[in-house]
Amino acid sequence: MIFINLKGAIDSEKNRVMVELRGGTLEICSVETFRRVLDEHPDEREVCINIDCDGGSVEEGFKIYDLLRMSGRTIYTNIVGGCHSMAVCILLAAPAENRSANRNCRALIHRVYMPGGDWLTSDDARSVAEELALEEEAILDVYVERTGQDRERLRNVMHEERIHDAKSLLDLGFISKIQFIQHKAKFLNAMAKSEKTRL
Repeated sequence: MIFINLKGAIDSEKNRVMVELRGGTLEICSVETFRRVLDEHPDEREVCINIDCDGGSVEEGFKIYDLLRMSGRTIYTNIVGGCHSMAVCILLAAPAENRSANRNCRALIHRVYMPGGDWLTSDDARSVAEELALEEEAILDVYVERTGQDRERLRNVMHEERIHDAKSLLDLGFISKIQFIQHKAKFLNAMAKSEKTRL
């Protein structure tokens, strides 16, 4: 089994390079990183993703989600800390029975935002609003398909923009089990015996 720690920002390698060229550093998780890890371990059929991530780019998140879903591997996801924003879609890349969370996890489910700061015409503003609405509907498509919940219920959850705990995620169908202390020990033993890959 391959273990991947999803942390840092979900973003493209291009943005990492841009930040580094300005003398900064940016810890990111990109689709290229996931692809490299999968390519380096072609014979490993199981992938476990431990999530502690604040989210990031919707576009990059969908690329990671699609890569995992189309990989032909058995995907497991577990929230070990925070699972916020676009990281929630990556959580849902695993089938329902393979999605879990540590008891004290937190997950922020919210609407899609776009950074502003530019002067906009009314046409520009409409175009931005249409793009945001398109992304929200795409995320809702994933939520509905992978949780089996009613679309309007999930839309309301998205519009509430609040932090959810493990019990709430279980109730909403985002996970199928909560990892308690006694189960965590078994989980860590399995991790110690398997090859680990860190992002």
